[in-house]
Amino acid sequence: MQRLVPFVVALALVLGGTHLALACSSFAVYGKNGPFFGMNVDMPTRAEAAESAVGFFEHQHNRLALNRRSDVAVFRYDYIFFYTDRGVFGCTQYAQPTFTMNPSDKKPVDWSHAQVSAIDFERAADVVVFLEERRLWADGEADFHWLLADTQGNAFIIEPGADDNHILPGEGGFTVMTNFFHHYLEDGFAQKFAENYPGADLLDLLDHDGRYRRGAALIRSSLDHFDHLKGLEVLKAMSSPITKVSVVIDAGEQKAYLALFRDFSRIWEVDLEAGTIATYMGFAQERCEELRNYTVPRLAMWE
Repeated sequence: MQRLVPFVVALALVLGGTHLALACSSFAVYGKNGPFFGMNVDMPTRAEAAESAVGFFEHQHNRLALNRRSDVAVFRYDYIFFYTDRGVFGCTQYAQPTFTMNPSDKKPVDWSHAQVSAIDFERAADVVVFLEERRLWADGEADFHWLLADTQGNAFIIEPGADDNHILPGEGGFTVMTNFFHHYLEDGFAQKFAENYPGADLLDLLDHDGRYRRGAALIRSSLDHFDHLKGLEVLKAMSSPITKVSVVIDAGEQKAYLALFRDFSRIWEVDLEAGTIATYMGFAQERCEELRNYTVPRLAMWE
């Protein structure tokens, strides 16, 4: 009960206010058509929110890039998501309600360093070894988590905990991550919550805007025919008023598909092997260019 009280109080405070900056969504899907990875990058502008726990869109680099790290080709959007030619996908999202972390003897590592290190992984399961002697750490309260997946069918949600890391493997052929700490759904905590708050639905509280359940339901019903178009449909259903970039990666074809600013009528295609970005759907003119560093506002100017 002692651990539940601050959790419930913090959650009530979160849900009682307007938190537009807490709306990223991501997934890894392993259906009959192969692996697909996706993410909505959600971040407000100053015109959209007075405060933001993750910063404001116009203050970020907002760069889509295809470059190399040593011998690994990397498609990435700033430090928010990446996909390598080894078939490893990773993304970081804000998580709530935040909590205080207890001291540890393990070496601390922040999320940005962990994500950069993961670019060198050959498979998602390498994160288990990476974190054996390391502790995911945040200066102040813990407020982030991480989805790591690969083309071999392995996906993990990785989260800091009050006392140690949580590594949560995917189940059922897909993984969805939104902005609550998923380790709260584990048996121990969920059982204590049910015992002490019998009239409350823990998932309903955590997934207060329904994005997690909408995404999971759409994916579950389409595993036999999931493709990049279904992936974009899922991201559209999970989008929010501050969604800036939506990306679906078709790992089998080594291509990525992008929508910007919730406009799913215009889609860009990134060919990861050719190193190009091109118009795919909804444009007045066909266009194809080399992709090195392209800012989102500049890309949005294509007609």
